[in-house]
Amino acid sequence: MATKLKLDKQDYEKTIIELQGLAGISPISRNIDARDFAAKVIRLQTAAGVNPVSRTISEGELAAKIIEVQVALAGIGFASNLTTATTARLRAGYQAMLAGTRNLNLAVMGDSTDRGVDETAVPYNSQYPLSVAEQLAALFRADGIPSGANNWYGLSGTSLNDYVIRDSRITVAGTAAMGSSVIQGGASMSLSSATAAMTFTPQQPCDTADIYTVQNSAFNGATLAARVDGGAATNIVQNATNTIRKTTIPLGALGAHTIQISWVSGANALFGIDCYDSSRKEVTVRQWAQSGGTASQMIDNTGSPSSGRINQINLFPPDCVFGDLGIINSWRNGTAVATVKTQCESLIDAVHAAGADFIFTVPPIDSGAAGATASQQLYIDAVTASCNAKGCAIFNLRAAPAWSTKAASDAAGFTSAADFVHPRIAGQANKAALLKPILRFGMGLS
Repeated sequence: MATKLKLDKQDYEKTIIELQGLAGISPISRNIDARDFAAKVIRLQTAAGVNPVSRTISEGELAAKIIEVQVALAGIGFASNLTTATTARLRAGYQAMLAGTRNLNLAVMGDSTDRGVDETAVPYNSQYPLSVAEQLAALFRADGIPSGANNWYGLSGTSLNDYVIRDSRITVAGTAAMGSSVIQGGASMSLSSATAAMTFTPQQPCDTADIYTVQNSAFNGATLAARVDGGAATNIVQNATNTIRKTTIPLGALGAHTIQISWVSGANALFGIDCYDSSRKEVTVRQWAQSGGTASQMIDNTGSPSSGRINQINLFPPDCVFGDLGIINSWRNGTAVATVKTQCESLIDAVHAAGADFIFTVPPIDSGAAGATASQQLYIDAVTASCNAKGCAIFNLRAAPAWSTKAASDAAGFTSAADFVHPRIAGQANKAALLKPILRFGMGLS
């Protein structure tokens, strides 16, 4: 039976904070298990003869209340089920980063409301570079935490041209085309005949790039050439091993660089490029969201082990995945709530199995009418229930006053009346600002 404690309800939070001081414990600035802290509170109250009279509370209830106080003191809003347990892997990843062991890897998985922004016209080509991934990285950098989102993963949208005109970091030439491999971010880029080429210019100074390609018996011997700033070629030669291949190349001195990937021979599928500063460990925010993506597509593992989205999570595991799971397009397609719930649970299970936390980010209000859009809250409630049951935190964007109605987000400049759901640049910046304290809490920071 859990230890019982009588605690005055009115002075509850004050008592906890005072006892924290007596114990020399500050959960805001130091990692501590809530139940362990609850036990310390009970021992201190016993020793101090504290015996308020209004109610009896168990260690488990007290542990939950302590977390609520921690979250409130840290200035975190619009979060639920946010505990040290639901963010344990995120915290471990940040500790590994501080120890200089590796980068802390975050990944965005969702649809176009996570992948980009919608300014309708100018600056049209900034839609993907100014997504929530880069906005978060910029906020972490402003906090003095090394961070970058200097990556491209997968092609989203209706065509290669539709994607490229939205992303100022990328150019394509010749016979480059949208491929068919199922990968994080959408589809692969096919570079499979003479003149096919693409360039990627990361937005922050980097000195190293990881280049991801498909590799299996069908691609055995296929070759791509990687050139940095127009220099000599480094050939990437595929072999018959079935996997997603990662090739690391130096970019030169830390600074602005452009990487060109071009065809040399055979059929090639490019999955992504991730650039970074190798002289430090950082918070890397991978943009894995897929414009047009559904909950079903988030778990599409077609082509594994040389492609497949779950396979990619397993091969290159993040420490925390966050996003809306593609549920907007699922309700627009009229997919049954129970089906979407099951699909989201499958993704959560896969993320946890890979050793990562998951944070469900409730999407902006969809003012359209397609499919089952009128019942969108049922989908959100179902996924929220699954997250609570499976130990995931929830970030409810719609609980923020400026996002509580479509009219409110339009008036704030976060969305546009001309668009049913997509955030503008200011909207992604605000979304990132609201999400940042949740991630900082998970990392063990105030």
